Formats: sequence, structure tokens, C-alpha cells
Amino acid sequence: MDIKGSSSICRTCRKEVLVDNLALHESHCGRFLCLCPDCGETVSREQLEQHRLEEHSQVPIFTKKSNTAAAARAREGAWQEIAEQVNA
Repeated sequence: MDIKGSSSICRTCRKEVLVDNLALHESHCGRFLCLCPDCGETVSREQLEQHRLEEHSQVPIFTKKSNTAAAARAREGAWQEIAEQVNA
């Protein structure tokens, strides 16, 4: 971090923040953000349920609608498994 003064890491978003601003920053993060209990990613509290559904549920991969990299990798893996079964 290129800021003069001492800094610390926010417990919620894990960003480096000036110590002078840490209390305000952490109260803001604590109100609006949370850590996903499944992957530890910082997620908006409003979007946590959707994040968990899209990224961590056992819903069949082709019924999920997500444009995240993780979802794309999961879809690619599922297609690969299908191709291997067809070609076996």
C-alpha cells in the first residue's frame, strides 16, 4: 500500500486500510459485506444467498445461470465428463 502512516488489514474484506480509518472502515464492511462460509470470499450480504446457490450448491450445473469463472470451469468440466461417457 502506498499510503503514509501505519495500516492494518480489515477483518471483513481483507484490504489494507490506514489505522486511523480502520474502525469506520470495518463498521461499514461489517454492515454491508460478509465472508462466505464455504469459500471465504468477501460477498455483499444481500448477495450471499445467491452466491452460495451459484457457487456452492449441488444443483445440476446446466440449470444454474452464472457468468463467473468458477461456473464456466464447472460447465466445461461437466461437458468433458459427458464427452468421455459418450466416447467410452
